Amino acid sequence: MDRYTKIKKVGHGLFSEVYSARLANPTTATGGIDVKSNDTSLVALKITIPEDERPPHNSKNELRILNKIQENKSPNKKYIISLLDTFTHSAEEFELILVLPYLQYNLHSVLHSHRKAKYPRGWHNKLPVRRSYEIILEICKGLEFLHDECGIIHRDIKPENILFDSLTGQPVIIDFGISWIGPDNNCTEPPSNKITDVGTTVYRAPELLFGITSYSSAIDMWALGCVASLMFSYDGMNMFEPYKGELALFCSQTEILGAPTVETWPEIAGIDSFTHMNFNSNPLPNLACRVPLAPDEFVPVISGLLTFESTQRTTASKLRKLLEQFLSGL
Repeated sequence: MDRYTKIKKVGHGLFSEVYSARLANPTTATGGIDVKSNDTSLVALKITIPEDERPPHNSKNELRILNKIQENKSPNKKYIISLLDTFTHSAEEFELILVLPYLQYNLHSVLHSHRKAKYPRGWHNKLPVRRSYEIILEICKGLEFLHDECGIIHRDIKPENILFDSLTGQPVIIDFGISWIGPDNNCTEPPSNKITDVGTTVYRAPELLFGITSYSSAIDMWALGCVASLMFSYDGMNMFEPYKGELALFCSQTEILGAPTVETWPEIAGIDSFTHMNFNSNPLPNLACRVPLAPDEFVPVISGLLTFESTQRTTASKLRKLLEQFLSGL
């Protein structure tokens, strides 16, 4: 730890803490750190105690994933956080420290920078459509790289895990502490028996709520659909109700998207907790009302991401092509 000087705590997770820091002695620092050699060069230190972690949290697995990403030559890895250095530190307990670029803004910061006061309460989202499309496209390219080239399911896509070096910069996906990678994780988490206690509150896909352990990278696309929907809302708020448990979240999903059946959601067949449910026969709400700032062309795209049947959910590759087409027409 002597090679870095902590500045302040900038974030934390269930089993981690993140600090901004600078090189304590830039002229003698080692480790292949790709930062400017002066005392103002900032980095982020993600500190974990591996022995304290509980599945699916696994900082050693995160290190393996980041190293694998570093080895890949794809240009789309620029949308994924890079690993600058790593080392261990023995104080009272063994610590694993990941050294990452320091990025001070997240997606919420970008949305707030475009807000306009709205009387009598709240604020009005004024993020331009082109900028929204560009951000979603670049996140999508990052996910396409993870899913198709690396075999990685991120499992925690949300605004807090999408960072920017400036309010006008490109998005970077961070935090692989609960990610799954095949075949590396096949022994601890076989593809057909993955941990379902992943994701964050309102960004969790419905298959996770019902314990479907054979889920795929489609859970990341559902989460991206939730992120996209808040980008096209008036107030930058989530489409689904604040998290009050899995049943309440699923009810919120059905109230907005309509109640699925075993015919429209085949993978739920055989799950008793679903087949015993009775749904109100309310008319299907208009999804466009939930994303009032979305162009007409993009509402079906959000619908395709927020599809209950994961095998029918829009993939990162398909979404990228759609967004490139939309942007070419602006």
